[in-house]
Amino acid sequence: MSTRASKAKAKDKDSASDETFVWIGGQIRSLRKARNLSLDELSRATGFSIGYLSQMERGLAKTSIGFLKKVSLALDVPLGWFFPSGQPSDPTDRGVVVRAARRRQLTSNAGVSDFLLSANLDGQLKLFYSVLEPGARSGDAYAHQGEEGGYVVSGSLDLWVGDDHFVVNAGDSFSYPSTTPHRHANHGRDAVVIIWAVSGGPGKG
Repeated sequence: MSTRASKAKAKDKDSASDETFVWIGGQIRSLRKARNLSLDELSRATGFSIGYLSQMERGLAKTSIGFLKKVSLALDVPLGWFFPSGQPSDPTDRGVVVRAARRRQLTSNAGVSDFLLSANLDGQLKLFYSVLEPGARSGDAYAHQGEEGGYVVSGSLDLWVGDDHFVVNAGDSFSYPSTTPHRHANHGRDAVVIIWAVSGGPGKG
């Protein structure tokens, strides 16, 4: 291989790396905002300086697995959030279409697995695919800005909105203002699968 060809290949590799850092930085920023965390709060949670985190979010600094492990822990996502599998089948997919093979897992704890169906967390509308194993629950009731609703694909969901309790079965749907305290649980024997739509606020809750 000629010297010119070698330099061109190295330049292409550097360009690809730069694009990766910019993409990862954008993901950190959007996820931090979705969690309603300031740079100062993320700095205290990870031990990295505000300046370094700011550079990372703008794609101006190179990252490492060690850095991403601490950030993913602070933002409560699996490390794989920053490394979606596969490649889009069409360049126009980016920012519009989410292929099943590239679906990213947002949470996986206490029997609850949430996957992001929308392209990112930046917009007002967010879509999620959730699986609640038997006995799993969302936690204590809480409220936040926005609205949310869902469609139960399979199983039976116990849903509390304010003082009201509902049993939502497969094929049923629901919606409510997120400003009303709410929570949900799976008291059945089978897993519950739900498609969620959330507008505004920090995300599904």
